[in-house]
Amino acid sequence: MKVPALFILLTQLSPGLIVRDYASTRHDRFVGFPVAPKPNPNFFHAATDLTGVGWYLSPTQTAEELRRQYTMVSPKHFVGAYHFRPSVNGSIRFVTVDGMVRTYAVGTVHTILNDDGDPSDLFIGTLENEIPESDGINFQPFLSVAETHYVGKELIFLGHLNESGMVTHRAGRGVFQGRVQFGQGTAIGDTTSLKKTEGFFWIYKENKLFSFGDSDDAYVQAGDSGSPSLVDVDGRGAIVGTHSLVGTETTRFTTEIINFDTFVPFYIDLLNAGMEAEGYHMTRAVPGNIKPRTTLAITETVPSVIRAGYSVTIPIMVTNIGLLEDANNLKFSQTLPTSSGTSLTGSRWVASGSGALVEARRGGLLTDTGSSLFLTFTPELPGSFTSDVTFSADEFDEVTEVVELEVIESYLSWSSMLIESGQTSDPDGDGIANLHEYAFGGDPELASVVQVSTGERLLPSVTETSSGVVVSFLRRIEAQNRALTYEVEASSNLAAGSWNEVTGVVVEGSPSPVNSEFERVSLEIAEASELRFFRLKVTLEE
Repeated sequence: MKVPALFILLTQLSPGLIVRDYASTRHDRFVGFPVAPKPNPNFFHAATDLTGVGWYLSPTQTAEELRRQYTMVSPKHFVGAYHFRPSVNGSIRFVTVDGMVRTYAVGTVHTILNDDGDPSDLFIGTLENEIPESDGINFQPFLSVAETHYVGKELIFLGHLNESGMVTHRAGRGVFQGRVQFGQGTAIGDTTSLKKTEGFFWIYKENKLFSFGDSDDAYVQAGDSGSPSLVDVDGRGAIVGTHSLVGTETTRFTTEIINFDTFVPFYIDLLNAGMEAEGYHMTRAVPGNIKPRTTLAITETVPSVIRAGYSVTIPIMVTNIGLLEDANNLKFSQTLPTSSGTSLTGSRWVASGSGALVEARRGGLLTDTGSSLFLTFTPELPGSFTSDVTFSADEFDEVTEVVELEVIESYLSWSSMLIESGQTSDPDGDGIANLHEYAFGGDPELASVVQVSTGERLLPSVTETSSGVVVSFLRRIEAQNRALTYEVEASSNLAAGSWNEVTGVVVEGSPSPVNSEFERVSLEIAEASELRFFRLKVTLEE
């Protein structure tokens, strides 16, 4: 490639993108721009989704600013030319496929550094809020092929036209002709303010007779900085570059206009690093039928005991078990029973949601590696629940698996609706405290000394035998899971401090089931002469 004699940064106000055989019906992206822009149905790239390419509005919304175009590369991130970056108090406007106009405020702008530690001519910015999928604006992936395969790709070359202060947006054709470096310290554009940047070039020859040019061929002019060049992949525009610099070279037969774009795929790792804090990576667009694939797996370690009303944490491991492809833009969600205190945390995961649904996303996961999440929630009610776990990545289709959650009743949930919920309270006045009603299967709001459903006596009983006594009592079958302990104690004189636990022999046939929740336990205690009094001590340690 010849080194051009003249370089122009694409920032000054000018006519903008020039198309060889321009026709507004073919090359204008919108009709009615900028007052009431609608997609141009005759636009020669109307079949390509370019909804993620929008234009900048400064706080004063001047026509000069309408020409700046930036490209969404995630629901929150956008890229453009660093030397033509937006102000953080500006906004970006888009047109959806169905013609809706939507505007979003700019949040932050960060440079992408070159290998000298200086700003390249590429920045990554964020919107104040990410664009919901329902808004109908799709971000643009990047063309992901071997570097040598970019050469010869036909480009959708976006830019603007400014005539008498009226701006329109248009597109022409370009061709990726070769890789270059431009900016200070290189052979191209060293005298400009640009720092060294990895790029590519496209040469437009004005004399069509000698260049065999296409009627859609286009070249940029000052004012087009940051507008993208893209390639259609499966009906979606995949970004390749952002316009930075233009140069001219006059030969014997024609004037060559050399367009220089920042080569976005070169900076993918740096872009991904800047996007990870928000849980995103750049999305790959790979031409052809064979797409990058990997396999994700989910392992949840569900605790054996989950009590209603008490916080529980479930460790989750998300693993990319593939050995060839990294996973990008991971998504995870899980449905839960009605809960409070819900949170989902994990290194490099961005989580949201509460109550019955939690969601998280992560920028990427290398091959044969895993990443931990921790799901914490407090289920409000006991019961058996089916929890749907859904996960996906750019390289892994969405999968839903089912996790069974068994939430047992606790004293806290059992007593939550009582007017008097304390363990020693007796709201029905039957002489049986709430804790004992809970431990023996009573109804704390019904004065009764028996289980209503079975007629079983609630309080323990002591029966003399020829060799001692038998202490009989009701016990919850799930006593251990409910943090209940039942201990038989004895005393010779009822004095404080005289009670001690005693052990007995389980009577044959004991414990015997009463119903699905309770059993009756009978212990025979060989009575020492000094033991005359017995009691059952119930302890709750939730």
